[in-house]
Amino acid sequence: MKTLVISAGEASGDMYAAALVPFIKEKQPNITIYAIGGPKLAEMGVVILDDLTHFSTIGLLEPLRHIVKFLFSFYLIKRKILALKPDAVLAVDFQGFNVPLIKWAKSRSIRTAYFICPQEWQWGSERKGKQIAESLDLMLTIFPEAQKFYSKFNSNVYYSGHPLIQICEDSSKDSLASQIKDTKDSSILAVFTGSRQQEINALTGLFCNVASSLQKKYPNLRIVFSVQNANQKTKLIQHIPKGLNHEFYTGNSHALIKDATVSLTVSGTITLEHALLGTPFVTAYKFNPLSFWLLKKLLAKTFYSRIRYISLPNILMKESITPEFMQDQASKHSLTKAVEQILHDKHLQNQIQLNFKSLKKKLLPSKGLEKAGHIIGEWI
Repeated sequence: MKTLVISAGEASGDMYAAALVPFIKEKQPNITIYAIGGPKLAEMGVVILDDLTHFSTIGLLEPLRHIVKFLFSFYLIKRKILALKPDAVLAVDFQGFNVPLIKWAKSRSIRTAYFICPQEWQWGSERKGKQIAESLDLMLTIFPEAQKFYSKFNSNVYYSGHPLIQICEDSSKDSLASQIKDTKDSSILAVFTGSRQQEINALTGLFCNVASSLQKKYPNLRIVFSVQNANQKTKLIQHIPKGLNHEFYTGNSHALIKDATVSLTVSGTITLEHALLGTPFVTAYKFNPLSFWLLKKLLAKTFYSRIRYISLPNILMKESITPEFMQDQASKHSLTKAVEQILHDKHLQNQIQLNFKSLKKKLLPSKGLEKAGHIIGEWI
C-alpha cells in the first residue's frame, strides 16, 4: 500500500490539493494520504498532520509574527514524516514553507513532487530555480512558461493547465437561490475581503466605505459579503458599520461570483476565479506600510518592473485588463469610481469579459486537475 504526504499550507493550496485527491486515487485506489492542510483536505478523508492555513500572511515583516509557530510546526512535521516513512511528499504551492520541506525530504531519500511550482520563472532567478528543480523528482506546472523554465534543470516536468479552470467549471453550476432571494430588480456588489487577518484589517473598512457610498447613490444595489466560515464572519462583523445594509453569503463563492454584477476583491486567487467565471471586478491591496517601504528599498529600481500588477489576470496577461489599486492608490474615491464605471458602462463590461475569455484560452487545457492527479498517481 502506497503512502503519500501532501503539504498545502494556504487556503488556495488546500482547495487545489483536495481537488487532486480523487484523481490520485483513481490511479492508486488503496493509497493512504496524510497532509499539512486545512478543511478542504479534511473533507476528502485525508489525515491532517497539521493545519497552517490560519497563519498565512503576505509581506516582509508580517510572517515574523508566526515564525516560532512555523519553526515548531516544521520540526514536528519532519518527525511525523520520518515516522510515517511515506513513498513520497507532494508540495502544493506555499513556497516559503514547502521549498525547505522538499529539500529536507530529498536529503532523507524521500521522493518529492511539486504541484504549482514556485514562480522563480517570473519573480526569481535561474540559480534558485535550478536549486528547487534539483530537489524534485516530479514537477507539475500550471503555466507553459514555468514548464519551459524548469525543463532546463529537470527532465520530469509536466504542464497540466491551470487547476482553477476545472474547479470553476465543476462548481459554477451551484445556485444562490438557497441563500440569496431573486435579484432581477437589483444589482449585486459582491465583496471579497480575503481570509487573512491582515487583509480583513486593512481592507474591510475601505470596502465598506465604498459600498456605503455606492448604496447611497443606488438604493437597489445589494451588498453581499462572501464568508468562508463562522470565524471569518465574526471578524468581518467587527469592521462593518451598522448603517450599511448588507448580507452574508456562506455558500460556494463561485456561485456568488457568477451572479454578481461586479465585485470588490483583494488580490490573489479570487481575482483569477472572477476572470474564469466572467464577472468584472475591482481589486485593491494594502501592505503594511513598513513592509511596503522595505520592499521598495530592497528591489530599488526594479520594483515597478517586478511588481507591475497585483491581480492575477493583469499579471498573466501582462497588461491592465481589470481595474486594480495598490497602497495609497486604493482610496474610497478611486474604488468607487471604478465600480461605478463598470456598473454603468456595458461596453466596458463586455470588453473586460472578452479579455477574460482570452486569458482562459491562455490557461487551457481545462482538465488540469485530472491530468495532474493521474500523473502523480502513476508516478507514486
